[in-house]
Formats: sequence, C-alpha cells, structure tokens
Amino acid sequence: MSISSLLERYKHLRPPNESVRKAVVEILARECKAEITIDNVAVKNKIVYLTLGSSAKMEVFFKKKKILEELKGLLGEECPTDIR
Repeated sequence: MSISSLLERYKHLRPPNESVRKAVVEILARECKAEITIDNVAVKNKIVYLTLGSSAKMEVFFKKKKILEELKGLLGEECPTDIR
C-alpha cells in the first residue's frame, strides 16, 4: 500500500476556506453587477479580501452590510466578519 493510495480517498474533500469563497462569490454575483470569480476572493481570519477594480469594490462596499448578513445566514457563525 502506497501513500498515494491512502491519500486518494481524501482527494474529494475541499478545505473549508474554499466553501466560504464559493459562498462569497455566489452572494456577490447576486448582489453586484460585477463579474467575480473565486480567484478574486481570499479569506483569512474571517476577513474577505477582494481583488477587483475600484468601481466593483465600491459597489461591494455600498452593499457590505447586506452581503455580510446573507453570509451569516448561509454559513452560520463561521462566516466572515468583514470585507476589504
């Protein structure tokens, strides 16, 4: 039995960070007109960091409170607490 065969059964698992990033992208796609991909979103210490153009970021920040409320409803207590 090799290590790769042992690790193969865990290959399908996704890190929790990726599921949070996907939820952020899903909510931002609904709330904002900007095209946002998972590559534009990073989450560290419950803070969402966005790499977007200035106009897209402004739109997100205008709707920040609503976006964070939706994230809390979707993810519960493990949701991000800020967007930067």
